[in-house]
Amino acid sequence: MDISHRQTKLGTPKSWWDRRARVSANINQAYTLFLLISDVYFRLTAGHPDKGGKQFRAGARDIALIISATLILMIPAWIASPLVRDSFWIDFVWADQFSTQLRDGTLYPRWLPESHNGLGAPVFYFYPPLAFYLAGTLSLLGLSTYWSVIATFGIAMAGSGIAMLYWLKDWTRRPLVGALLYIAAPYHMVDFYSRGALAEYCAYAILPLVALGIRRAAGRRQFEMLAISYAALIMTHLPAALLTTLFFIIPYCLFLTSRNRDAFLPSASWWSVWYRARFDILAADDCVAAPCRARNHGDATRSSGIELEFAHAVTLASG
Repeated sequence: MDISHRQTKLGTPKSWWDRRARVSANINQAYTLFLLISDVYFRLTAGHPDKGGKQFRAGARDIALIISATLILMIPAWIASPLVRDSFWIDFVWADQFSTQLRDGTLYPRWLPESHNGLGAPVFYFYPPLAFYLAGTLSLLGLSTYWSVIATFGIAMAGSGIAMLYWLKDWTRRPLVGALLYIAAPYHMVDFYSRGALAEYCAYAILPLVALGIRRAAGRRQFEMLAISYAALIMTHLPAALLTTLFFIIPYCLFLTSRNRDAFLPSASWWSVWYRARFDILAADDCVAAPCRARNHGDATRSSGIELEFAHAVTLASG
């Protein structure tokens, strides 16, 4: 595809003044959206002090603070030069083709025809697509490919804080502090600004929901949230799902069982879920190992046009 055409699609700024104008417009839009959300929350809770209005307002205030912290942490992405390093350029190339196929009516894009200098790539035959569905939806709503990816990082950041807030509510007196520390964790910032690991970053927004689902399953015998959040984790990032299963879900279940031996009563539905999950974990391991084995063919991959795509992405983002 022509470089100028891709530059138009990515929507990257062509000059410092253009970038400055777009940054100002984005900040104004984000601030307006924040004021609108805050106004809706406080209007809904203003007239109901006898129906949990105080608790609802407190929750709305915490969510508003998390969104504000997210906007502050996202400022470097708005005012700095376009982020094209490590995995960012892969995010842009994949999100561009993913959103194009969504726009053309393909509900589950698997083959990316423009990768490898037009030879194509079977990326989403093995790579979980959930994070790119979010980026593709934002692109369909009018954002350029570049800003849809950046906005996906922002939504995942705010979502991870809100999810952590609700998980910590019954564990600590200061759940907001834990949520803010979670979104500002150094590794999360490195994942965003240095690595551009879009799918892995989105997986961190789902981890607290998995933990909350486990606690609800143990206390209320409600497995819906656990099933949905665990499936979303698998559909977002397979290595994170594998590590979470082995080093968080199992130890956390054992911890809850040590506090209450009846936390997880045997049932047909429960054992069927974990029996099926065993095969999902094995399949996830195969899917994780396959791309790693494919890296041994680096010379053939580079000759197929990946270096050209990287050059395109650098040119597009630098304007």
